[in-house]
Amino acid sequence: NSDVDSWDKIAGAGIGIARKYKFKDERSSPYVALGLTYRYLEISFESQGFYSYVEDGLTYYDYGLISNTTSINTGLVSGTFGYQKIADDFVYDFYFGFGYKARLQDPDFKDVRRYDRNISHHAFKGAGMLVGFKLGYLIK
Repeated sequence: NSDVDSWDKIAGAGIGIARKYKFKDERSSPYVALGLTYRYLEISFESQGFYSYVEDGLTYYDYGLISNTTSINTGLVSGTFGYQKIADDFVYDFYFGFGYKARLQDPDFKDVRRYDRNISHHAFKGAGMLVGFKLGYLIK
C-alpha cells in the first residue's frame, strides 16, 4: 500500500462558509470562527497490485497494472480561534482550532492507496487540529 503517489492526478472543487465573531470592533482583532466546508475530488492513479476478474463464471486474481479513478466527497465542520491584523491594506490572519471531517461515501482505492491517515489527507474521517496562516489584500 502506498499513502500517496506524486503521479496521481487530482481534480476537484469545494465551497466553504464561515462566520467570524470579533472580540473587538477594530480592524485588527482576535476572533472566534465557525465554518462549514464541502469538497469534491476525483483522483486517478495507476499502480501495481492484485485485481480480480470473472471468466466463465469463475473469479480469478492476477497481479499487474491497476488503473482507477475514484471520487471523494467530504464535509468539514470547524471551530477556530485566531488573530486578524490589517496593516497597509494587507490582511494577516493566524488561526488554530479543531475540526471534524466526514466522508459522504467510501472511496474505492483498490487497496493500493491510502488517503485517510490524517486530517490533511483527502479521504480522512474524524477529528483533528487545524492550524493556519492566511495572507490577503483588503479591497476597498
